[in-house]
Parts: sequence; C-alpha cells; structure tokens
Amino acid sequence: MGISTSMKNTSLHIFRDPLLDLIDNDSDIDLLGVVVVGTSEHNEWKTFLATRLGRWIESLRPDGVIITLDMAGNQHIDFTNAIAEFVKSDIPTVGLTIMGADGLVITNP
Repeated sequence: MGISTSMKNTSLHIFRDPLLDLIDNDSDIDLLGVVVVGTSEHNEWKTFLATRLGRWIESLRPDGVIITLDMAGNQHIDFTNAIAEFVKSDIPTVGLTIMGADGLVITNP
C-alpha cells in the first residue's frame, strides 16, 4: 500500500513511501492527509463508497487530490467512481495506477 504503487507491499514501502515523502516535504503543498479505502465486490457498494468518499473529500476543501490504486482489475471501478465524484465537486484530480505491461487480460481480435 502507500500512495505510490508497489507490487511488493512491504512495510518499508508503506512507512517510507517515496511519493508521500516527496509531497510531504514540498513547501508548496499542504498535505491534508491520506485516506485508505477498501473495495467491495458488489457494484452498489462501490458506488456508495465512492459517493461517500467524494463528499468527505469535498468537505475538506482541498485544492486538489491525488488518488492511487496499486491493484488491477475490478478495483478500477472503485478508482474511476471516486475520480468521478471528485470531478463532480470541481476538485482537480490526478490518478495513479499500475497497469500491466502485457495490456488487458481479455482482448478482441
């Protein structure tokens, strides 16, 4: 975990996240915090959680958001739903995610 992606979820990466260190040490950025959100298997919950996250972040009144995802597949639904909620609130958003070098799991001819 951490806010930067890591295929090896080591405690060293979590506690010494290079992206978080960079942001935290930048005098031009006021880091409000880090939110860790789990993912659900059910689409209704995915929408509910993204909406709640969007309202929570909106209440913080940030100048911008960095959202990251260090998994692939079904979790991208949560990722894009959350981004959509931030955009609805006119919050500038940057999304970072891991994409496999081999492309999609299923492709059309």
